[in-house]
Amino acid sequence: MLAETRFQKRYKLNVCVSIVLFYFLLFSKLSHAIGINLEGVNSFAGVPAGTIRDLEIRGDILYVASENGVFEVVGSESYKLEFNTFSSATGIISDIHLVGSDLWIVEYGVGIFKVDLKSRVAKPFLFEEEWSKSVWAIKDTATHFYFSVIDDVISVEKRTKNVAKLSAHLNFFNLNSAYSLHATKERIYIAAGKGYVKASEDFSEVELYKFSEHLPLITSGTFIKEIDSKLYIGGPEGLYIVGDNKLFVPLEGINGTYVHDVFKADSGEIWVSDGRLLSLTDDELSKPLFMNPILTSESIRTVTKLANGPSGSLLVASSQLGLISLPETMLATNLLSIEDVVLRNNIHTSSVRGSETLVRTEKGVFKLNESTGELLVDQLSSTNDSLCTSWQETLFTKLINKDYDAVCSSGYSHFIDVDKDAFYFYFDDGKKASYFYVKENKIQDIIQAPRGVLQSTLLSGGELAAFDEYDNVHFQLSKFNWRTITASEGSWFGLQCLIELDDSYLVCTSGAGLKVIDKSSGSVSSSPILGNEKLRFIRGAMMSKNRNLWVASNMGLFLKLHESGEVFKLGTRFGILDTDFEYKSFKQLREKILLKGDKYSYLVDEAILIDSLQKSANSRSSVVLSNVKWIENSVEYVTYFPESLEFKFDSSFEGATFNFVINGDKLEEETIEFYLDDGDWISHNKPVLNLSLSDLDTGSHKLYLRTTSPLNAIQSMTISFEIAPPFWASSTAFLIYACLVFLFWWLWRVGLINKFMDRFRSTTLYTHLTRYEITDGHSKFEKMLRSKERFINEIMQELRTPIQLINGSLEKVSDTAKGASKELICVQDNMKRVEHLINQMSQDVPTALNAADYYKLYSLENIRFVVLSLEPLAKQKRQNLEVRIKGKKEVSLISDSLEKILVNLVQNAIKFTPELGTIKVAAVQDSKELKITITDDGEGIDDHLHQKVFERFEKGNTDKDGSGVGLAMVKSLVELN
Repeated sequence: MLAETRFQKRYKLNVCVSIVLFYFLLFSKLSHAIGINLEGVNSFAGVPAGTIRDLEIRGDILYVASENGVFEVVGSESYKLEFNTFSSATGIISDIHLVGSDLWIVEYGVGIFKVDLKSRVAKPFLFEEEWSKSVWAIKDTATHFYFSVIDDVISVEKRTKNVAKLSAHLNFFNLNSAYSLHATKERIYIAAGKGYVKASEDFSEVELYKFSEHLPLITSGTFIKEIDSKLYIGGPEGLYIVGDNKLFVPLEGINGTYVHDVFKADSGEIWVSDGRLLSLTDDELSKPLFMNPILTSESIRTVTKLANGPSGSLLVASSQLGLISLPETMLATNLLSIEDVVLRNNIHTSSVRGSETLVRTEKGVFKLNESTGELLVDQLSSTNDSLCTSWQETLFTKLINKDYDAVCSSGYSHFIDVDKDAFYFYFDDGKKASYFYVKENKIQDIIQAPRGVLQSTLLSGGELAAFDEYDNVHFQLSKFNWRTITASEGSWFGLQCLIELDDSYLVCTSGAGLKVIDKSSGSVSSSPILGNEKLRFIRGAMMSKNRNLWVASNMGLFLKLHESGEVFKLGTRFGILDTDFEYKSFKQLREKILLKGDKYSYLVDEAILIDSLQKSANSRSSVVLSNVKWIENSVEYVTYFPESLEFKFDSSFEGATFNFVINGDKLEEETIEFYLDDGDWISHNKPVLNLSLSDLDTGSHKLYLRTTSPLNAIQSMTISFEIAPPFWASSTAFLIYACLVFLFWWLWRVGLINKFMDRFRSTTLYTHLTRYEITDGHSKFEKMLRSKERFINEIMQELRTPIQLINGSLEKVSDTAKGASKELICVQDNMKRVEHLINQMSQDVPTALNAADYYKLYSLENIRFVVLSLEPLAKQKRQNLEVRIKGKKEVSLISDSLEKILVNLVQNAIKFTPELGTIKVAAVQDSKELKITITDDGEGIDDHLHQKVFERFEKGNTDKDGSGVGLAMVKSLVELN
């Protein structure tokens, strides 16, 4: 390759810095030549790519060789491959090559590396050979590798690693600048500076073809490749196609260009890069008829490599644009341009005039090439009617004897075609407005019209309809009468379109979205035609000649198909780089639709677009399992792009992470859904999914995935994996268990078990093992209960002595004191309760000889005494505890029940009443019942919790400590009494 040849020679001479600076200066100028860019990928895995030199495809995976590394790309994910961990030297990554699951990488100036793509293990190849540092390109056949070292080609046998040089088989021919290699199953082709070589695998047969003798129209070889049994040989001057005959296809002869790549797409089309992207059609190189002038500009000379992308797209590697994907949906779109520069001027009018399509901008009237979108400067009209772009405007101006400027530049003049020879022309001269019916070059009729009409349409019944500058809609009733729907009646403003549908009229508004007027009733309502109520500001709409509805808004471009009723949003994937559009956005031309965006203007081939939409709907984006990581015995394992979707994990399995990526050309519209085993579908609204699984039962599991897209059919994937059980639960263990059981049964049948047990019982070992297990006739559970009872009895016995001492001391204090204080009485009473509880716990079986053992008479003074015994707790929080009683009778209650009820209720009140609060206890007794009421200053309990708090282990709306059994016990005691 010519430019690369110069670069390599200067690299060898260590003056490549000047070349790099030259390229940077050149590209910095070229990058602004168009003022527009496709959404190319210029960085991978967060690393700027620099110049992309090679692309390799392996299934759904793309490998990119660039200045700053080798990257693995699948869908929207990219990973940098580490390969040169053996040397600190760096060079130019000039070539990559896939051989099975191995990726071979050539780093010029460093050496050759082989990366196992499954394990990510990289190894150097023949580092000991001095020539390995000079390798530029690599190819292989079934038995050999071939390496270009620029002035020679080295053959290495795969099995023996025997090395052979091609130069040894060439007689006095200097094989210089051998940058391009191509290998088939049995042959190797080399393009060099003065000719090309065809050789057998082991170089035993070598054929040399000098350009001066065989291909005289090129001076050097920059590319060679066999496609469909034809040899494509490129150079600076053009491309030779050698088959049964020789065909030369010239380039345009621009200095510094040469053939970089020739590629056959999945569609069968041959693409050629000489820096630009060119199509080889009918033995001629031509600019592609889509995305002009972005891909065809004379200023862009940086396309280096071509490859197939997902869903039939074409991948283009460019130093200037990065890696761009051209899906089939872009084939329908061109941008309007003048001299390879995108048109940035507003289009005033456009129309078909005879065999020409004319467009008027502020710079004049141009002839539009509908195939490429080019506005031809040399077709500027210099006549007085240059302001008129249609023959209808020109004819009408002559018929009414007006100046062309007065008619064609007026905002209140337009025409409506009736057939190829007749039309209505609306004209408002500032005094009155009329529709002029013109047929056979004569004005046949004049119809009185509303003033200030901006757009008119001819209805299916032959009547006219229009809207004016005041947003009023007019329908023709007769030659002199019109029915008008005012802007206030329609609740709209800023009308931009009026389109007749089957049973209604569609109206575009700025702010109120799409409206429909019912034909029969005249009622106005919002239109659900696009199924998107968020569209408010409509820039324009058009019904194409194929009855498809186009709508432009400030939220994008929409297309509704007439046959299927499907609605599509058209964005960058369709070559539409604008998200907002001009008012009156559409014009139906002869073959294409003119679309006026906010920044750019487009030509769209509707038929190609709809065909690509249908293909896209039938295509399937694939879900790719990029890697699986799992942990066993605390060691992490990983496998990349596994070929099998069935996995087996060891019994020490701790967890696994599955990484999924959607690979397609509509990633922003696609999501992943999944479920495990018998679960429900879970949606993940991104094209990348990292799914971690852990705490799984042993046995078989299935993970189901599917993609969802508004266009694509659903694509699904099923992953099966099995987690081995621990050895004791494995099938092998159960087999051993069965064998042991059978062995034990056989030994028992033959009497060996009894003999063995008799002998074993006579041993000291048996005595030692069983001396602690000699049973007294009770089960272990009974023994445990007896042990616990003994422990409790021992504690109770130990507590009796200190309690008796305390009680004796309290009696002496009360005898010597002149008057027992409330505190002393409180302590004495509570000590009696403790002694009573100890007596109850120490009794194995409760004894009750008479009713007095179950019931006790309580007076209201007993209530006062129990409550006041809790006053020390209230004083700790500086609370006021008040007791009021009413009545004199006694009441018979279960023994100790009143104390338990009062203590639990008053303690609760103290706990939940803030400091300095007041707690009031009121007791009222009459002939039928005893009623005790406790109130406090606490925050209270929510109404819906009133019943719940009396249930065992339930608490109210509090986070304070408590077991939740106090109020439940109070409720039970009250019910028992």
